[in-house]
Amino acid sequence: MAVCEIKVHSTDSTRVDLVIPGEQYFYLKALTAGERQRWLVALGTAKACLADGRSKKEKELSDVSQTLKGKMSELRLYCDLLLEQVHKIQESAQPSEGEARPDTQVPSLLHPTCTLPRCAVSL
Repeated sequence: MAVCEIKVHSTDSTRVDLVIPGEQYFYLKALTAGERQRWLVALGTAKACLADGRSKKEKELSDVSQTLKGKMSELRLYCDLLLEQVHKIQESAQPSEGEARPDTQVPSLLHPTCTLPRCAVSL
Protein backbone atom coordinates (compact mmCIF):
# COMPACT_ATOMS: atom_id res chain seq x y z
CA MET A 1 0.00 0.00 0.00
CA ALA A 2 2.87 2.39 0.73
CA VAL A 3 4.13 2.20 -2.88
CA CYS A 4 0.64 2.28 -4.35
CA GLU A 5 -0.29 5.33 -6.44
CA ILE A 6 -3.83 6.61 -6.02
CA LYS A 7 -5.08 8.26 -9.21
CA VAL A 8 -8.40 10.04 -9.62
CA HIS A 9 -9.91 9.45 -13.07
CA SER A 10 -10.10 12.71 -15.01
CA THR A 11 -13.51 12.21 -16.67
CA ASP A 12 -15.33 9.69 -14.43
CA SER A 13 -16.28 11.22 -11.05
CA THR A 14 -16.86 7.76 -9.52
CA ARG A 15 -13.64 6.02 -10.61
CA VAL A 16 -10.32 5.65 -8.74
CA ASP A 17 -7.27 3.86 -10.13
CA LEU A 18 -4.77 2.20 -7.80
CA VAL A 19 -1.42 1.53 -9.45
CA ILE A 20 1.47 -0.49 -8.07
CA PRO A 21 4.23 0.64 -10.46
CA GLY A 22 5.43 -2.14 -12.71
CA GLU A 23 3.11 -4.73 -11.13
CA GLN A 24 -0.65 -4.27 -10.94
CA TYR A 25 -3.54 -1.91 -11.70
CA PHE A 26 -6.82 -1.81 -9.78
CA TYR A 27 -9.80 0.11 -11.13
CA LEU A 28 -12.35 0.98 -8.44
CA LYS A 29 -15.83 2.33 -9.25
CA ALA A 30 -17.88 3.91 -6.49
CA LEU A 31 -21.64 4.32 -6.63
CA THR A 32 -21.44 8.09 -6.20
CA ALA A 33 -18.86 10.89 -6.27
CA GLY A 34 -19.29 11.23 -2.48
CA GLU A 35 -18.48 7.56 -1.96
CA ARG A 36 -15.39 7.93 -4.17
CA GLN A 37 -14.32 10.87 -1.99
CA ARG A 38 -14.66 8.72 1.17
CA TRP A 39 -12.57 5.99 -0.51
CA LEU A 40 -9.91 8.56 -1.41
CA VAL A 41 -9.76 9.81 2.19
CA ALA A 42 -9.59 6.26 3.58
CA LEU A 43 -6.91 5.13 1.11
CA GLY A 44 -4.84 8.29 1.64
CA THR A 45 -5.06 7.93 5.42
CA ALA A 46 -4.02 4.27 5.27
CA LYS A 47 -1.09 5.10 3.02
CA ALA A 48 0.05 7.92 5.34
CA CYS A 49 -0.16 5.66 8.40
CA LEU A 50 1.97 3.01 6.70
CA ALA A 51 4.59 5.59 5.78
CA ASP A 52 4.67 6.93 9.38
CA GLY A 53 5.05 3.41 10.79
CA ARG A 54 7.88 2.61 8.41
CA SER A 55 9.80 5.79 9.20
CA LYS A 56 9.38 5.14 12.94
CA LYS A 57 10.83 1.64 12.57
CA GLU A 58 13.68 2.97 10.44
CA LYS A 59 14.45 5.56 13.15
CA GLU A 60 14.42 2.88 15.85
CA LEU A 61 16.74 0.70 13.77
CA SER A 62 19.07 3.65 13.22
CA ASP A 63 19.12 4.38 16.97
CA VAL A 64 19.95 0.75 17.76
CA SER A 65 22.68 0.78 15.13
CA GLN A 66 24.22 3.94 16.60
CA THR A 67 24.12 2.44 20.10
CA LEU A 68 25.78 -0.73 18.85
CA LYS A 69 28.52 1.25 17.10
CA GLY A 70 29.16 3.17 20.33
CA LYS A 71 29.37 -0.01 22.37
CA MET A 72 31.75 -1.61 19.86
CA SER A 73 33.98 1.47 20.01
CA GLU A 74 33.95 1.30 23.80
CA LEU A 75 34.79 -2.40 23.66
CA ARG A 76 37.75 -1.73 21.34
CA LEU A 77 39.02 0.90 23.78
CA TYR A 78 38.81 -1.55 26.69
CA CYS A 79 40.54 -4.20 24.60
CA ASP A 80 43.37 -1.78 23.78
CA LEU A 81 43.74 -0.83 27.45
CA LEU A 82 43.76 -4.47 28.49
CA LEU A 83 46.39 -5.33 25.89
CA GLU A 84 48.53 -2.43 27.01
CA GLN A 85 48.39 -3.70 30.59
CA VAL A 86 49.14 -7.28 29.50
CA HIS A 87 52.20 -6.12 27.57
CA LYS A 88 53.41 -4.09 30.57
CA ILE A 89 52.98 -7.16 32.79
CA GLN A 90 54.86 -9.30 30.29
CA GLU A 91 57.68 -6.76 30.11
CA SER A 92 57.93 -6.53 33.87
CA ALA A 93 57.91 -10.32 34.10
CA GLN A 94 60.91 -10.59 31.75
CA PRO A 95 63.88 -11.93 33.70
CA SER A 96 66.81 -9.65 34.32
CA GLU A 97 70.27 -11.03 33.84
CA GLY A 98 70.91 -13.75 36.33
CA GLU A 99 67.23 -14.22 37.30
CA ALA A 100 65.26 -17.40 36.75
CA ARG A 101 62.74 -17.52 33.84
CA PRO A 102 59.24 -16.41 35.04
CA ASP A 103 56.01 -18.27 34.44
CA THR A 104 55.07 -17.87 30.73
CA GLN A 105 51.41 -18.76 31.24
CA VAL A 106 50.17 -15.14 31.38
CA PRO A 107 49.17 -14.98 27.68
CA SER A 108 47.63 -18.44 27.73
CA LEU A 109 45.56 -17.56 30.82
CA LEU A 110 44.34 -14.26 29.37
CA HIS A 111 43.62 -15.58 25.88
CA PRO A 112 40.25 -17.21 26.79
CA THR A 113 39.01 -13.94 28.32
CA CYS A 114 39.38 -11.89 25.15
CA THR A 115 37.23 -13.02 22.23
CA LEU A 116 37.80 -10.10 19.86
CA PRO A 117 40.00 -11.19 16.94
CA ARG A 118 42.21 -8.15 17.43
CA CYS A 119 42.88 -9.07 21.05
CA ALA A 120 43.47 -12.75 20.34
CA VAL A 121 46.05 -11.92 17.65
CA SER A 122 47.95 -9.56 19.95
CA LEU A 123 48.27 -12.12 22.71
